[in-house]
Amino acid sequence: MEIIEELKAEKMSITLDGFSILREINLSAKRGEIIGITGPSGSGKTTLLLTMIRFVEPSSGHLLINGSDYRTFRLRDLRRLIYYVPSEDFILKASLRENLSLGDDAEEDVLREAVEVAGIDFATLDDIVDPEKLSLGQKQRIALARALIRRPQVLLLDESLSGLETPLEDMVLRKVIEYLKNSIILVVSHRLSALRHASRIYVMSGGEIIDAGSHEELYKRCQLYKEIVEKYNISCLCHFSSFSM
Repeated sequence: MEIIEELKAEKMSITLDGFSILREINLSAKRGEIIGITGPSGSGKTTLLLTMIRFVEPSSGHLLINGSDYRTFRLRDLRRLIYYVPSEDFILKASLRENLSLGDDAEEDVLREAVEVAGIDFATLDDIVDPEKLSLGQKQRIALARALIRRPQVLLLDESLSGLETPLEDMVLRKVIEYLKNSIILVVSHRLSALRHASRIYVMSGGEIIDAGSHEELYKRCQLYKEIVEKYNISCLCHFSSFSM
């Protein structure tokens, strides 16, 4: 299967039922990069990620994999290469093992490693998990481990660890980045504990990317980014002293 060296959107727009959802999106991510995406609710962040797995498709412009239109890939193959993890995924009332494998063959050591990386310390592989008794953070870690055992070349995290306390989210993301160090990881979040790992952050508003850069660059020049940081991360601003404010 082809190795994804670069994922790139070029002037990509999406119109649904006459409404413009995304407008002329330009974004690039190369193998091994961590990319952050942030913006207010309704700004198009989730739609952007769903476009990457062809849940919706561009009305104009292009989404390219290694320079070729991503629609040249069979849908099944594309979704093996690119894995989307929502903020809350479905969990079966079944063993943890069954929840991770979903009927696919998975080696024991792969399952155990994914469990460790995702920070699942509340169940063993053979324990039955009941979604009605799990916290959001526990559900999110199961969904993350489910993605990890498939070792996607592009991992899309859509507020996928929002139910975790900041220190745990930071620890899990560090492990995920190391585990998938040769993959592209796109992280949608409002939280510094997630965005701090990104080499580049895209700021979205009204279906457009209005700015992009490092945390330090955006905090200085992008008023919307600064407002998001201060609204959602007021208790974290002093915690991450590595950031230049």
